[in-house]
Amino acid sequence: MNFERISERTVYMALSESIFRVEEVQRWMSYLESLNQENVIEIIPSFSGVAIEFSRFVSNDVIDRILIGYRDYNIESKVAVSSERWEIEVLYTGEDLEELAKSKSLSVQELIQIHSSVEYTVGMIGFTPGFPYLIGLPEELHTPRRAVPRRVVKKGAVAIGGVQAGIYPQDSPGGWHILGYSDFPLFNKDMQPPTPLKVGDKVKFIPS
Repeated sequence: MNFERISERTVYMALSESIFRVEEVQRWMSYLESLNQENVIEIIPSFSGVAIEFSRFVSNDVIDRILIGYRDYNIESKVAVSSERWEIEVLYTGEDLEELAKSKSLSVQELIQIHSSVEYTVGMIGFTPGFPYLIGLPEELHTPRRAVPRRVVKKGAVAIGGVQAGIYPQDSPGGWHILGYSDFPLFNKDMQPPTPLKVGDKVKFIPS
């Protein structure tokens, strides 16, 4: 485990060289929140690490103490890691549904069944505000992103790209394959927190 300075006030704690270390990131989040550091503005999780934004410059000694505290802390027994389970309805009418099914030698209904049969884990929130990167896409549906991204992907698009699934919270450019649409609210700047999903949460898609 090591850290990297992103700016004078932001430090990235790299937990592992491999990605999808969701449970370890959750434990780190819980540990950092338990410290109640007054000068911490925000804690931002990623697939394999945590970025910490401070209100002012912090010395390497302070960061080292945080790292030592994490190593010495009995994470399993003293920090509770919690997650919520969400059921998200999807209308499977996406622009890429038929073409993708054909490329996988599946019927449309078979593709829908595979996509909606598993429980996904929120690995990270990013790209655009509220966009959930979902881990757990069945191997049968792993597929490269579109060769030519769309200039506009509509809000609510449920899509897959590479080995992940996701949902577009706003109209935005995007290169993932669109399977359907959902009206599940993913981001509201006037709410706190602004997105209901968090790293470690479980998501189940329900065909509507």
